[in-house]
Amino acid sequence: MPRARADTKPEGVMSEIDPDFMKKCLELASRGAGLVSPSAMVGALIVRDGRVVGEGFYLYDLKKHAEVHALEMAGIEARGATLYCTLEPCSHHGRTPPCADAVIAAGISRAVLAIIDPNPRVSGQGVERLREAGIEASVGLCAEESKRLNEIYFKFQTTGLPFIHAVLADGSPVALENWTPSKEFLEMAFQYDAIMTGERNACQRAIIAHWFSSPRHRRLTLINTRESDLAEKEMTGLYGDRIALLDAGHYGAGMVAQLGVTGVTSLLALPDAHHNFDFRLADRITVVSPSGKTLANLSQGFDRRDETTAGAFIETTYSKHGQET
Repeated sequence: MPRARADTKPEGVMSEIDPDFMKKCLELASRGAGLVSPSAMVGALIVRDGRVVGEGFYLYDLKKHAEVHALEMAGIEARGATLYCTLEPCSHHGRTPPCADAVIAAGISRAVLAIIDPNPRVSGQGVERLREAGIEASVGLCAEESKRLNEIYFKFQTTGLPFIHAVLADGSPVALENWTPSKEFLEMAFQYDAIMTGERNACQRAIIAHWFSSPRHRRLTLINTRESDLAEKEMTGLYGDRIALLDAGHYGAGMVAQLGVTGVTSLLALPDAHHNFDFRLADRITVVSPSGKTLANLSQGFDRRDETTAGAFIETTYSKHGQET
């Protein structure tokens, strides 16, 4: 049987209630933001006779996958029910046994899945296993939404490189002296494994403080690109062994590749006048501007995604072509 692909359009028999349940799964999955790296954010529901009997989402520290949490909540009501999940159930032994086996053992009769797992150890094999067991499995409902939610995971799984989010000043970085990152920016920044520090130490401290405002299972990696008063002694004094600092003489493809080798799945690069950012390395760019103007050279290669007002500043975010979903 040919394996399903990550870009598969919705296939199989769909019910008019399926989209609503999948959207609920996406909401559940998003609760794992900042708490799943290097894995994906996943949400799952068990539905029987139009009624939710089990739900779950993935957190790295809890080990059990979203499907297993949902199955355990459903108990015997899972037999003959429908599984909705934002990602294909895994088919291999990792930190946990295969979720596909748990789904089969629970007696699920139908599975509605948003997207195929890009992990080469899964990549369609979970769907195959379900179908071979007689489960009606469809793939592709809300696929774009699921991929966007997990763009960091998809980038790392398919390339071995971290997802790069660069923050740039529209004009001189000095203009950002009074920039206080918006709530929306801080929530987005919380998802990244590493931060490349620059000169804007006030905004850096706000971002780092937000990183530690709630539990994280991974240490935050700080990459210093030049002498800064955001010193190692100060940072380790505040956060102890929850933080790791690296010294980078330059920012480029070599450093990005090395971060990927060490398991860093994503990097937030803050603005600094002393390093030149290579746009070709960025997957997402946020332009911070006092005037609301945008950089002209972002019109090629990037699509506008979001815009947020942060006091006297405007934060305009772009995604690279082909990654906006």
